[in-house]
Amino acid sequence: MVLRSTLAVTALGLGLALALAVPAQAAPQSWTAPVTVSTTADAESPRVVTAPDGSITSVWVETGAGVSTIVGATSVDDGATWSTPQAISNSSINVRLPELAIDSLGVRTVVWVDQWGGSTVIEASSSADGLSWSAGFVLSGLVGNATAPRLSIDSNDVRYVVWQALPNAHTEVRAVSSTDGFTWNSEARVSDPLTDSTAPDVGVLPNGNVIAIWAAGTVVQSSSSSDLGVTWGPIADLTSLGLPVGQPHLATSAAGLVAAIWYYTDSAGDQIAQTATSIDGQTWTGALDISAPGGSAELFDIAFAPDGTLHAIWDRYDSSGNSIVQAVHSTDGGATWSVPLDLSAAGENGIDARLVIDSTSAVTAAWTQDDLTTFPIIQYTTSTDGGSTFTLASALSVGGQGAATPWLALSASDVVTAVWTMFDGTNAFVQSAHGVGSAAAAAAASAPSLAATGSPRYGTELAILGAALISAGVIAFMLRPRERGAHRA
Repeated sequence: MVLRSTLAVTALGLGLALALAVPAQAAPQSWTAPVTVSTTADAESPRVVTAPDGSITSVWVETGAGVSTIVGATSVDDGATWSTPQAISNSSINVRLPELAIDSLGVRTVVWVDQWGGSTVIEASSSADGLSWSAGFVLSGLVGNATAPRLSIDSNDVRYVVWQALPNAHTEVRAVSSTDGFTWNSEARVSDPLTDSTAPDVGVLPNGNVIAIWAAGTVVQSSSSSDLGVTWGPIADLTSLGLPVGQPHLATSAAGLVAAIWYYTDSAGDQIAQTATSIDGQTWTGALDISAPGGSAELFDIAFAPDGTLHAIWDRYDSSGNSIVQAVHSTDGGATWSVPLDLSAAGENGIDARLVIDSTSAVTAAWTQDDLTTFPIIQYTTSTDGGSTFTLASALSVGGQGAATPWLALSASDVVTAVWTMFDGTNAFVQSAHGVGSAAAAAAASAPSLAATGSPRYGTELAILGAALISAGVIAFMLRPRERGAHRA
């Protein structure tokens, strides 16, 4: 069921002009100095989780000698030191797109894409401590070019993985589940086998139901399951414009609300962000435009805060080709949205934004910032007032080194850990840092500096995979298309 409204934000076109920047203040949260996590070869696509016992695990893709491997390491001292990185997957010519999640018992599960002969498959491995990992288990069929895996774990520690595959004439969305990360059900078809379905995402509800979403040409579709993903219900359409769609993404709340975000391509060729909400993944509210025309929004992240506020963040490319990180929020379950707020500097490239939200509903966002003259760095900002204002963006990574593709994780004590890829001019390494104290506590002594006024990843994503190119002593960062994995790699 689709009910569409063209009025996503009150006076959106006018309201965008009202975004303001007030005098700069210090960022509210301090961070540890970056620590290098990986040790050899070139590393990319880092992911990170924090366990209930406080230990931190990161995984990434490591490439060398013409092959790539999923590698992981764990820290038990708040990221000060890390275990020796160890291989989780077999080495292959095309291992990529890792997804990492952790359950309430601390069992980590990672899934990835692997090359098997002339096809690709989805594999998984799990670990109780981040040090010893199970042998890779093939989740998908051995034919069909499976790719773009997404992973989510529910409150009962059930893992759900969805991906896209081409077993026959049309691309399909497939799914499996596991109650422990070590044994897995058989894969099930989720989407219509007669329609090309790509870029899936998956989310779980408090009642144990699982919801999948995907792009089907000019329609965003969803389906849900109440039996551990063995069978799936009717397919629902979220859109009705008849325009190309991409990068659908899901968020679920503790109250059982589902939110989706994606883009559609308008007649001018711009990608416009849309959202819709549901209480069951079958019946959806009308799709709302929440970004402005005249630019392209992509690479979304979306999440609910404990207080029910819904937050979304994306990269928006303007007519000049520059990208800026923008954030919006909704306090009424997605019925109306704030005016997009620019988080990164204008005239530069802010890309690959991520966000996490702690138990106090404080928001931390991080992204790659490229001023187009020096080395790209990782920047972050925080909000402690529901996304109405954010602190001035500050650096996480060290200047003089290239940095890209941040990923964030949150501990039980509301400490944020960030990982990213660092380029030293020759090789790429994974680095990490973590916040000292929670964002909310640190913000008490410092006022936010960016304010918004007014009311109102995935087929193919772009990922910043930074190949270090040495030319006149300057490292250039290359953008290359990438299949959608865990938001972006």
